[in-house]
Amino acid sequence: MLWAYFRLIAGLATDIGSSVSHGVVIASEYGLPALVNTGNGTSSIRSSDRIRLDANQGYIKILESAGEILESAGDAD
Repeated sequence: MLWAYFRLIAGLATDIGSSVSHGVVIASEYGLPALVNTGNGTSSIRSSDRIRLDANQGYIKILESAGEILESAGDAD
């Protein structure tokens, strides 16, 4: 059922896996970048964080945390 989420995401990052893992194969079919075997790289990412995933360079960077996004949305009022 993982494939259903691939319509909602812009990339895939997993803590375990390899270049032939199921998620990577499906991401490739959808034309999405995938970063695998990050160890514990996804543990610091929270739902609604804005991140940059660079599969070519092999990194994930949190651009804006979910808390910062909510605060800036409140400033717009």
